[in-house]
Amino acid sequence: MDTRPSSRPLRTFGAALTAVALLSSGCSAGASSPPAASLSKKAVPAALKPYYEQTLSWRPCGGAEFECATLKAPLDYARPGTGR
Repeated sequence: MDTRPSSRPLRTFGAALTAVALLSSGCSAGASSPPAASLSKKAVPAALKPYYEQTLSWRPCGGAEFECATLKAPLDYARPGTGR
C-alpha cells in the first residue's frame, strides 16, 4: 500500500491560484487604456511631454484576435532629445 501523500490537493490549489491571478489581472477584450496623463502623478519633464501626450490608434493585425499600435519612445529617457 502506498502511504505517500497525494500531490493532487497541491496541484488543485496551484491551478485555482493561477486562475484567480489571471482573472484579477484586468485583461479584457476591447478595454481601452487610460490616458497617459492619468498614469502618473509626477510632473513630466518638458522634453518628454511629446512622448507622454501621444494618442495611439489601434488597428487589427496578425489575425482577428490581435490589435497593434505604433508609438515613439526616446532612446534614452535621461536625454530624450539626443536620439531618433
